Amino acid sequence: MNTKGFTLVELLIVVAVTTILLALASINFSDYNVKYNIEKQARQMEADFDNVRLTAIQQKKRYDIRLSAKAYTFAVYSSEFDATGTTVSTTSVPYQIQSDNSSISFDSRGLVTNAASQKVWLLPTGTDAAYDSLFITTAKTNIGKRQNDGTCTLK
Repeated sequence: MNTKGFTLVELLIVVAVTTILLALASINFSDYNVKYNIEKQARQMEADFDNVRLTAIQQKKRYDIRLSAKAYTFAVYSSEFDATGTTVSTTSVPYQIQSDNSSISFDSRGLVTNAASQKVWLLPTGTDAAYDSLFITTAKTNIGKRQNDGTCTLK
């Protein structure tokens, strides 16, 4: 009997075990990828919203952030008599946005004027993302995690 090498059964078992392990790893990687991208979008939106607030203070002009399901748009107003504003930029996003209001208005002092506080969520909810929502108050933008009851736990 020849003892050198591997039998066909041994090779098939190794291939089967390797295939199962790779399948499990790819499932976990897909979940991790969704989690990472939601967190990335939340961080980017927080930075953009803070930048608009600071620009409103610096230029002493009213700015709006207009929210839609897959994008947000920045608009600047030339004066208090300007009713429509001029679009500065639009940012498309991969994950859907849901919000209390369709717009966030910053006055020339960088304060939110159209509501005391607003929540912005990224969908899908229920992921393991550490943060998936924004909580915008009169003077600050916070990042947080949406809870099942609709509240936002700040991070």
